[in-house]
Formats: sequence, C-alpha cells, structure tokens
Amino acid sequence: MNLQKIKYFIFRFGLGWIPDSFFLNIIRFVNAFRFHKKYYLLSKNSFFGQINRMKRMIPGSDMLILADKSKMRSWLYEKHGLTGFVPLIAVFKNVNELILSDLNYPCIIKMNRGSGMNRVIRSRKELMMKSNLDAFRFWFSVDPYYYSRESHYSKMKGCLVVEEFLGGQLHDYKVFCFNGKPKFIQVDIDRFNQHKRAFYDLDWNLMELGMIYPKPEIEINAPVVLNQMIETSALIAESFKFVRVDFYVQNNKLIIGECTFFPEGGMGLFDTRMQDEQIGAMFVNY
Repeated sequence: MNLQKIKYFIFRFGLGWIPDSFFLNIIRFVNAFRFHKKYYLLSKNSFFGQINRMKRMIPGSDMLILADKSKMRSWLYEKHGLTGFVPLIAVFKNVNELILSDLNYPCIIKMNRGSGMNRVIRSRKELMMKSNLDAFRFWFSVDPYYYSRESHYSKMKGCLVVEEFLGGQLHDYKVFCFNGKPKFIQVDIDRFNQHKRAFYDLDWNLMELGMIYPKPEIEINAPVVLNQMIETSALIAESFKFVRVDFYVQNNKLIIGECTFFPEGGMGLFDTRMQDEQIGAMFVNY
C-alpha cells in the first residue's frame, strides 16, 4: 500500500467517524505544529472560521459546476462569454478510456474533484507506468470529503481531466473575492521547488499577510494583465459570497485556471490570528 492509499485509509476509516468541527481542529493543530504557527482555534468571524461554516451549507448548482474542473469552462463561457482557459486535451470517465487515447505530451492529468490528485505526464511510456495507472484508478475510489470535509466534492461524478502542461515556472495568481468583489491576490511561485507565497492588494502593494509557505525574498512584479485579472475575477464572483479565482499569465496573456470556494480545504492558517480576523472582516454579515 503506497503513501497516498495509507493517508486515505487513515482519513476515511481512522478519522471518518469524528464530527467535522473536531476533525478540523485536529488537522489545524497538526498544521500549526508543522508550519510553526501560534494558533489553531478559530473564532466564528475569522476567515477560515467563516469558510468552514460555508462548507456545512448545501452547495448551489452553480457552485457545483464551477468547482468541477471538467465543467467549469463551458459554464463560464455560456454564462459570461469567457475564454482563455488552460487548454483542455480530453476528459475521461475511466482509466480504460485514458489508456486507449492518443494524447499530446507533456500534459497534466487531474481528478475533476478535490485537490492534490494530479500528475504531470511527459510521454506515452510514462502514462503507462503501473504506478501512474494505479494512482488514476485509486482516485476514482476516493471520496474527497474525508480529506477536508468538503461535501460538495462528494456530489460530483469523478472523471479525469487532461490539460496541456504549461510548465513549472509560471506564477500562480489567486484572486480572493468577497461578496462578488475582488479584495486581494495571493501569488505562489516555485511551487515545484521551494514553494513561496506572497499577498498583494489590488494596487499591487505587498500586504503584511502570510499563509503556510515562506514569503519570497524579492518583490514580485505586477502582471501586465492585472486589471484584466481583477475584472475577470469580479465577473466570475458576482453571484457568490466567496470564491477564489486562479490564473496564470503566459506570454502576457491571462489564462483562467480554476475556481476554489474553500482555500486550503478550510484547514489553512495565516501567520497570526489577527491576520485571520482581519481577512474575515471582508465578509459582510455572513
């Protein structure tokens, strides 16, 4: 049994019986120890406190579609006329369909629901490796709810989404939107090497925020498509209490990545409790 299967076994059968609120406190306590944070309990008005309260609500149909990596593109095009997504190669209902396909490489293969289930594949030979095929099959058997208690993922039918691999050097821009309005931007760099993370306001001023990963030692330049990124985020977020819209920028062109309703599965921690409270204040009487 590999580490991925062991982890799921623990979360599903070892911790699956624990009530959500207690489970989330346990995971945040572990994360606080791992990432050297000085708090793990949340107030109801903190950012992650409110995110976890939202997780317990019945998801709307638009949310279920937008959070599904296989359906997001068509929904955003039909509703808002948006284009410019990470190029989609194919969607497969099972691993046998994937095996019989003729793909362009390199590509990245993802599960449409949940997070952390993705692999970069660079050749047909690599695709057919037993470790990869076993992982893809295992993903179909996983109920992502047990990792972070995000029930909306359990309501999605699993499938494999194959996208063009854009490379590992692009910055990852994540726009946090509250009540339909973008408020600030998280930037992740060096994700496949020494992951670093910074936060900027909409005028691209560095914010005194930190979450899990260390801050870059150098300032990150504002993307040339910053205004377009903000406008696109506002359009997508208009009917949601909270959503994080993720982008890449390649050759000065904006690329829509995905949309997330519960960052870090609701189990993340800012550098300080005060930061968590300050960001939580961006919600309006939720």
